[in-house]
Amino acid sequence: ESDSAIAQATQTAVDTRLGSASHADMSDTTPTAPSGKGGIDVAICIDCDAFARLRPVIRHLCVGLFDHGVRVRIITSSPEAEALTSLGPVEVFTYRDVAWPLHRWNLRRLIGELSSRPPTLIYALSSGSYPLSYALADAFDVEVVTQVSAAGDVDSLHRSHRLAYIIAASESLLSMVRTREELSAIPSNLIRPGVLRGAELTCFRNEEATASLVCTANLDARNRVAVVVEAALLVREHGLRLQTFLLGTGSNERALRQMVRTRKLTADLTFTQPIGAMTDVLRGADLFVLPPGAEQVSANALQAMASGTAVLCFAGGVADCFHDGETAIVCQERTAHALADALERLLRDHALAHRIADNAREYVKKHHQMSTMAELTVRAFEEVTMPHKTFRIPT
Repeated sequence: ESDSAIAQATQTAVDTRLGSASHADMSDTTPTAPSGKGGIDVAICIDCDAFARLRPVIRHLCVGLFDHGVRVRIITSSPEAEALTSLGPVEVFTYRDVAWPLHRWNLRRLIGELSSRPPTLIYALSSGSYPLSYALADAFDVEVVTQVSAAGDVDSLHRSHRLAYIIAASESLLSMVRTREELSAIPSNLIRPGVLRGAELTCFRNEEATASLVCTANLDARNRVAVVVEAALLVREHGLRLQTFLLGTGSNERALRQMVRTRKLTADLTFTQPIGAMTDVLRGADLFVLPPGAEQVSANALQAMASGTAVLCFAGGVADCFHDGETAIVCQERTAHALADALERLLRDHALAHRIADNAREYVKKHHQMSTMAELTVRAFEEVTMPHKTFRIPT
């Protein structure tokens, strides 16, 4: 019964789309889709992980797509995405990937909600949204554009007749896509995330204040935030003042809190949650650290660079914006001692920290502009949807 209901909802969606095409054939060279640049009506699928990592980038992308005349609908399991409706005519649909048989009912409900104005394209922002994206593409007989912003995204991609285009958030991710034999024939391109650039440097702006370090990674085993805690302890043992803030939650939070209490770091290390935009958080920070194990492109790290905060990270990630000694300090060894040495280097040499932060701001200005991100994304959408537009042939 559930399969039959899904099939019926899917057929309704397809019939609606075909009906729109027939109407377009009778009009004056009007594309099949209702409005927007080239009639593009995109449904963007976002899982909670992608929304948490790329929140400001997604906001900027929605605004940019709207400015280019692209209709945008967000489909997500993140309750925080509701705030995107404040950007303008952006609709948000909540989808919970629950267990069978509720999964079938949930999918059927979502297809029904979208059927009154079927999307002309599905855009999947990370691997957690890929299954839903393909299900919607099958329902509406459209193609899928996927973004890869983490190594796991590339591992989760597989050849599909619905997969029409791959957008990579960094050069290393693009290389991973193009060297995968089953993906190499699919059109792909590098589109770097766009972020706002700060007006001035934030690192060591107040020379008299205690230096502050911010880490925004999830507190789980994958990100190895314990390395940051150990490094903060080593810095203190070497007589340097540093206030560390861990902004996040995760399965390892309790163990990390216990570690901080045991090492008597409570006065120097604070667990907290950001209030307001990340740009506001970073305005008061001197240093930003991306812990080892973060095999993802992070909007927070980019925003730190754009805000004039000196960034520290570890070698081996998938981002291409960290150039050792130029736009960041890159620790070659993924150890607390390596991070502590890098921290002490910047704490003792503020001129170096200022130079790295300033270089990072200029790098973001050149390579991570919001307008460029939106323009290139629209071009990718047009490349996928152009062959499917229907025009009236004059008689």
